[in-house]
Amino acid sequence: MIPVLSASLFLPRGRMSTWLVLGGETISSVTLAPDTLIWTHLGIGVLGTLALRARLGALECHFTWELDNTRSNVLYLRDKLKDIGTDQGNPWLGHIYNLRAHIHFQLASQEDTTGSTLEDALRCFGTAAEALRQVRNTASYEGPWLLVNYGNLAWLHFHMEEHAESLVYVGKVEALLQEYPSPIQEQLHQEVLAEKAWTLMNFGPASKSKAVEYFTKAIEVEPDMVEWTTSHALALSISSKDPSPEQKANILKVLRRATERDPDNLYIVAVYLKRLAETGEAIEDQARKLAKKVLRRPQSLYSGIRPLLRLYRRYGSLDEAIGVAKEASDRHPNARHLKDCLARCYMWKVFSDDRDSLLIHSLRERAIVLYTEVVKLYPYTFLKAKISLAKLYAARHNKMESDEIFKELLATVEYMVEWTTSHALALSISSKDPSPEQKANILKVLRRATERDPDNLYIAAVYLERLAETGGAIEDQARKLAERVLRRPQSIYSGIRPLLRLYRRFGSLDEAIDVAKEASDRHPNARHLKDCLARCYK
Repeated sequence: MIPVLSASLFLPRGRMSTWLVLGGETISSVTLAPDTLIWTHLGIGVLGTLALRARLGALECHFTWELDNTRSNVLYLRDKLKDIGTDQGNPWLGHIYNLRAHIHFQLASQEDTTGSTLEDALRCFGTAAEALRQVRNTASYEGPWLLVNYGNLAWLHFHMEEHAESLVYVGKVEALLQEYPSPIQEQLHQEVLAEKAWTLMNFGPASKSKAVEYFTKAIEVEPDMVEWTTSHALALSISSKDPSPEQKANILKVLRRATERDPDNLYIVAVYLKRLAETGEAIEDQARKLAKKVLRRPQSLYSGIRPLLRLYRRYGSLDEAIGVAKEASDRHPNARHLKDCLARCYMWKVFSDDRDSLLIHSLRERAIVLYTEVVKLYPYTFLKAKISLAKLYAARHNKMESDEIFKELLATVEYMVEWTTSHALALSISSKDPSPEQKANILKVLRRATERDPDNLYIAAVYLERLAETGGAIEDQARKLAERVLRRPQSIYSGIRPLLRLYRRFGSLDEAIDVAKEASDRHPNARHLKDCLARCYK
């Protein structure tokens, strides 16, 4: 017996369509005229479902883009999108709701997760459609900006076993594609390219590189879309790892143009200033002016606070970063991402100073209190906060608390390289006057961490320092490590501090001075490098 269900057919304009009609034991063919919308009852069995699935597979939307839909990633994205907010002035509001809906669907499909159901997904897709219409602000109720949204709705109704509704939205997509074909043959419509690019920006490094490509193609067709230009500049900046001098110059040029075209976007301004500082330009005054603007704005994940604090961390004052983060958090006490920002600033300050002064002790305790709160505010995505908390406990020489956190993480969540690295570092710095057996275990854990995370030069320097304590010869390895450290962008965790400490204890102070001076010369705006050089001279 072939199952029968109610189906609706929407025929694209100007096309004859032939359909198989199944019912009982008969299969018949019906040819329908163009410009006709027919509501009928068709027997859709196995063949009909396969045909629908094939048409769904041709759609460009979140369901067909092969996104990283692992549970940990979609939970992280759900929190991220909540922190971005739904400000009505955001030109990406429709795309935000489309992605939120997709995340609700993934979480509802994988297992029961509080706050995510198929109804939530359907509601968000509906809100996305309305937001897209409002952002475009045109007389047309429908347009190519709805291609991805309608594709998503077609897939969602299919998964909800509402095949009739799914067919309606498949037909709507096909009709829009006929009415608004891509200006470039064999290329996706620019609206689809832009939304696909924006969506991929929220995923891993490889996805961000593809986002640059898609934004480039979309902008070639519609160069006047300011938000596309801004997001393209941001994607280019964050996807470029170890760029050549020519690439750096191009990134800076693209970012500068984006800030000129979109001056109210303080996030891109902060990213631009950070890139500008890398060239040796003085940015202190501009950073302070930007901070005042950021603090006056409503706060969200893209208000500019995060890249501004990173700018202060690398090229400004950590004390100023703490001041900005605290003022923002005081003004918006319910904004959880600002508590996380302030906790990070405290932690950066704690680990930027080897001295255990009363100030550092006080900041460490404040960071521990804040990170404990942040863990509760992000019940599904607290991993980075937990790791930071473990490091802070280790710095307080509270080895038991630190070990307990890492054991909990490793026992409950899938393996991640950075946890092993952070655990090794926490074990090393929390062990005060270790026994010979403990020293051997620390060295073993550090060695494994360097093997699993060979690009982490900070842990490599810490390992060499522990190895030197056993009497091992480390001179050649230290010099090779110094060459690698100097080639990298500089930050507190680039490896320069433990490397210089290694030279101080087991190598040549003259070599330490040379390394510190070269690093400072290459990055003249990096204040922590000036501090490193001063310590070497001292």
